[in-house]
Amino acid sequence: MRAFKFAKYLPRYGWRPVVLCGGGFRYLAEDETLIPELPTEVAIERVDVPEPYSLASRKPSPKTKEMGRGIASWLSFPDTRALWITRGLRRGLEIIKKENPSVILATSPPYSSLILGRKLSEKTGLPLVVDYRDLWNGSPYRAYPTRFHAIWNQKAEARVLRRASSAIVINEVMGRILSESFGIRPFVIHQGYDPADFSGQKPPEDGCLRILYAGSFFGKRDPTRFLDGLALVKQRRPELCFTLTWAGIGSYPVEEMIRSRGFSDVFQHIPYTSHRASCRLMEEHNLLWALVGPEEGPEVSTVKAYDYLGARRALLVAAPENTDAARLARETGSYLCPPDDPEAVYWAVCQIYDDLRRKSLRVPKNTEKYSAPVRTKALADLLSGLT
Repeated sequence: MRAFKFAKYLPRYGWRPVVLCGGGFRYLAEDETLIPELPTEVAIERVDVPEPYSLASRKPSPKTKEMGRGIASWLSFPDTRALWITRGLRRGLEIIKKENPSVILATSPPYSSLILGRKLSEKTGLPLVVDYRDLWNGSPYRAYPTRFHAIWNQKAEARVLRRASSAIVINEVMGRILSESFGIRPFVIHQGYDPADFSGQKPPEDGCLRILYAGSFFGKRDPTRFLDGLALVKQRRPELCFTLTWAGIGSYPVEEMIRSRGFSDVFQHIPYTSHRASCRLMEEHNLLWALVGPEEGPEVSTVKAYDYLGARRALLVAAPENTDAARLARETGSYLCPPDDPEAVYWAVCQIYDDLRRKSLRVPKNTEKYSAPVRTKALADLLSGLT
């Protein structure tokens, strides 16, 4: 979504993107409804790139993805999209010869894209800008099977960064980690939201706390303790009206967890929805829940917390105090609680409900700098400084 919104708004600031991307990848979720948002001058070039999941008859489940990632970590360097480097290089050189671009922007993951960007830059002499949405080495989502694999990846990343004219990261913690590891000074462009995705409709006013989680539960992003906190709300304050909607997919048995805690009657699961429909859902609820697990790492930014800002609804961030998500909550005046303390979740939800009844729900403030046009302007200025 980040790269898509950059492509959407870069023409506003004098840049015409030519997007080279891999086709044939099997994602957990895909949204073709976004394509019409792109200006006509944005060119998209797809290269068919097979990966282990390409042979499957249907999309892989989150659990299958996690298992496959573990197996692939032994055999595929740097990730399951390794063939993207060879096939993308051939097509990328053709595009560069035809379009004569001024700069190469490579965004990751997949980390194969950074290696592809380096090779294109080395062969053409064009400046390279690398954009990190997650850390490559040091990511809590990547575990190398042997020390040899870890060293291999570290050297590959160092080679990319030596070639790069600039590196972009999504938060200050990630920037500090890269600076300490590789001696560079990354440029921070946070995640954010697109105002055009939201209609500005009024929030529901029926006195019920309508909670939405829009996103995935996977790996270390475990909803167990938050649900325990909601169960305490149900037990101790039965007069407190709330509903919970989950729009997304994940590897946790959330429906079973809901049933065992006794609030199936107020729970709804929407397995998949388009991005624009997800934004409509945000506006139909009055509390948007974001989650970062205690073991995910302080550099982790949950994209959804930034996306929620555009809905102008109360935001509850369940995250450790030292994370970027918690920083965002404090900066915008949103609600914040630990992700693994059911009692803290209980008290946070009770406070939010009482604020709702008093008509004093805290809506995020100081959000304009996170809008897609503002963030893209920062990228455009960076690119202009390199050409």
